[in-house]
Amino acid sequence: MKEPEHQELLALRVLNFIREHHLVSGRRRLVVAVSGGQDSVCLLHLLVELQGELKVKLHVAHPDSPSYLRQESIAYLTRRLFQ
Repeated sequence: MKEPEHQELLALRVLNFIREHHLVSGRRRLVVAVSGGQDSVCLLHLLVELQGELKVKLHVAHPDSPSYLRQESIAYLTRRLFQ
C-alpha cells in the first residue's frame, strides 16, 4: 500500500479543520485572498484541491498594491493556478 504524500496529508488536515470549525458549511462560493506570499498561495492550492469535496466555487481576490509583488504578477500567478 502506497504511503500518502505530504500534500495529501496536509489537504486532509485542512479539510478536517474546515469541517470541524464549520468554516464553509452552507456556502456555495468562497473568496480566497491571495497576496502572492507562500502561505496564501499554499492555501489557494489546497482549496483548489478541496473545492469539490467542500462543494464550493472558489473566487480569488488579491490586494491592490502589495509591497513585494506587482499586481500583474499576482494576477498571472492566480490565473496559472486555475488552469
